Amino acid sequence: MVTLAGVTTTLEAEGPSRMGLQVPTNATVPPGVRPPGAHWRMGVLAWALWTLAIFGLIPIAWFDQMLRQAGRPELVQLNASGVPFVVAILSASTVGAVLASRRPRHPVGWLLLTLGLSVTVDGVAAGYAYYGTLARPGALPAALEMAV
Repeated sequence: MVTLAGVTTTLEAEGPSRMGLQVPTNATVPPGVRPPGAHWRMGVLAWALWTLAIFGLIPIAWFDQMLRQAGRPELVQLNASGVPFVVAILSASTVGAVLASRRPRHPVGWLLLTLGLSVTVDGVAAGYAYYGTLARPGALPAALEMAV
């Protein structure tokens, strides 16, 4: 018999060179320890958030196209001055997803994912507000509220 951290286990010989370990079935997980599937689920969550951040570039490009069609090309976001924002979305989201999926308890990965998502949401909200308030006033609901 072996006692570790208050749990008693029994070692039984299963063969001439192998030892078997029997663990009680009613063992509890100590606080702060995640169950085995939690790491996998956190990785899926990290890559799902990465997908949202990357696919968030699609509505930004769509609003840019609509602004050009409305005759307001000065309001587009994906031009030479928007390159740093696209790089921020791509790099922060990708590095954050890799970190958060491999080390779910490390806060930097989640912070980088949040940065990428917030830049994406800012771009979508700005495109919505530009189109709904300046290019075609009244064309989109709650455009004025998005501008705030």
